[in-house]
Amino acid sequence: LKVVYALDDKIERFEISPFSDRDKFRKLFARLTSSPNPSAEFVDIDGETWMYTGLISKTLAQVSLLALAPLSQINDSLEQEKTQLLMAMLLNILLVAGITLIFVQTLLDPVALLQTGTDAIKARDFSYRIPEAGRDEFGRMARVFNSALADLEEMSLARDVQQQLFPR
Repeated sequence: LKVVYALDDKIERFEISPFSDRDKFRKLFARLTSSPNPSAEFVDIDGETWMYTGLISKTLAQVSLLALAPLSQINDSLEQEKTQLLMAMLLNILLVAGITLIFVQTLLDPVALLQTGTDAIKARDFSYRIPEAGRDEFGRMARVFNSALADLEEMSLARDVQQQLFPR
């Protein structure tokens, strides 16, 4: 049996080995109606499970169409698709992890530096400075914070000098 079919504007041709169980096909064709079944059915032919569906032609007299696909081939296709989906999912996970690392570096690291600066103020270490990285909001905030720390350091030194000038 030779079959010709079109797939995406490409005409394909293949040969099918004849099946040995003709009575089974007679029974399958006898079950067909003029509209296809809403779901495919399964049949064992020559020791292999096949998925099938079919219909009787409304336009061509005495013509019936029976479409068969080996279940092993369908399972192989599904396994390939599952593998592709798994690879796409892993790629997405890596992409999200990369975006998360970028987020952490650009947003949370400067906040951690500010936290260290506030801890230095609590410990009265006014010599601490936050690294000024960039011209964004965090860079401006670091400059303002460092300016405030410099003022506090200056006032602390002035207080120490003043304390030494007063008699005990």
